[in-house]
Amino acid sequence: MRRHLAGLFCFLFSIVPAGARCMAQPPNLVVNSSFECDGVQTSNLVFPITGWSAEQPRIGETSTFNSILVGHLEYLAICAAGTLGVVSQSIETVPGQDYTFAFTFGSDGAEGNFFQAKWDDQVVMQAAGMRFKPGWITFDGSVEYSFIVTASSRRTRISLEGKGNGRSCVGVDDVSVTPVNSHAANR
Repeated sequence: MRRHLAGLFCFLFSIVPAGARCMAQPPNLVVNSSFECDGVQTSNLVFPITGWSAEQPRIGETSTFNSILVGHLEYLAICAAGTLGVVSQSIETVPGQDYTFAFTFGSDGAEGNFFQAKWDDQVVMQAAGMRFKPGWITFDGSVEYSFIVTASSRRTRISLEGKGNGRSCVGVDDVSVTPVNSHAANR
């Protein structure tokens, strides 16, 4: 059943123009939030990543590059070794407005893996040596993280930073930034 649903999703996904998938979809302010703008079902690390800036090698969109982190149509894999690989995006925000910053995160469980998410250069989540959680594959909600954050300027940088041990990756998917109160965002 799951395979049939995945096939149907891929078919339906393929008939939506790529440009429409890659724009921010209000109320989410993040462009290419599911890392599916540059191909789907890819086995390599696809780079550059539409809508995102990246520093360090071994970063890209993929679905099967890491054999443990499979199950997503496409996701961000950060496989940098030694120093943090950084992927970021600057979004328009309203100073003083609260937002929900959310994403799905998974580690392949390898020793040395590290991840942090930042809102305007402030760490909102950090994980080191995290074990693999099957929720990455089953979509049971156990690997979804969300934080209430406040904008301090008209542009806010979100960043996803991580590293592996040279043979491993951390994965991120379904990134969203949404106003907590949509009326305040329209000021």
